[in-house]
Amino acid sequence: MTAVPDESAHDLLEQIRISFLKDPIDFSEKGNAAGEANYLGKAIPSYLRTLHDIEQIFEASLTGRKILEIGSYFGMLAVALARRGAEITAFDLPQYMDHPQLRHRLTAAGVTPLTGDLRDPQFTNLAGQFDLIVMCETIEHLPFNPIPSLRAINSALAPAGRLYLSQPNLASLSNRKRILLGHSHHNPIGDYFLQLDPTVDFSVGLHWREYTASEIRELLTRLGWTIERQYYHYSTDDKFSARMIYRYLPSLRPNVTTIASKS
Repeated sequence: MTAVPDESAHDLLEQIRISFLKDPIDFSEKGNAAGEANYLGKAIPSYLRTLHDIEQIFEASLTGRKILEIGSYFGMLAVALARRGAEITAFDLPQYMDHPQLRHRLTAAGVTPLTGDLRDPQFTNLAGQFDLIVMCETIEHLPFNPIPSLRAINSALAPAGRLYLSQPNLASLSNRKRILLGHSHHNPIGDYFLQLDPTVDFSVGLHWREYTASEIRELLTRLGWTIERQYYHYSTDDKFSARMIYRYLPSLRPNVTTIASKS
């Protein structure tokens, strides 16, 4: 895939989004192809931040860098990284990665699709292959102990390779408010029923376990990573009052990203 370093990240992502919507994917085959448009439109700021961070990690040039994205979903970030010149492998569950439309979309963009399940600690069989593994908004969806998966991810990294991990912040302002009001910060019970409803497109919508920043640091350091950077972030759509609180108390922001290197 030819790199396009002169193209702005926002323009690149918007171009990809528009191209995807010409042939939208309905993973659940329940008439919800419009769901891709809604999802990608909301996700662009997150993809933009991630793309910027990854370019900073590699000092702007991604050409030839071997990157694995875990939980690639519709493939927008993977395609953007390929357009930046990376050798990108996109990993996800069979219900997504085995979908013929998605596989065509990825391979046409120069992305290597990889099907698997993080329950399997040998999910890549590609020891020491990757300069970077990206895992955004995925770990909170794992309904099992993540340690075997994180060990396998570590083994898939090349020496001095890095992990880019982004997820919701368990200690966020919104979660604290819910607890103070006597409510749960977890998915409502109704979501359990939605997940089992064959007429509803809600296959992986549950957050089974969110983490604080300190918990992520403990997980990664005990598994052999060195934390290079960790920061909190939020959406520009958040209310003005919340943004003012986040300015002075960043640890209350709704999301946290961690960049760690393999020791």
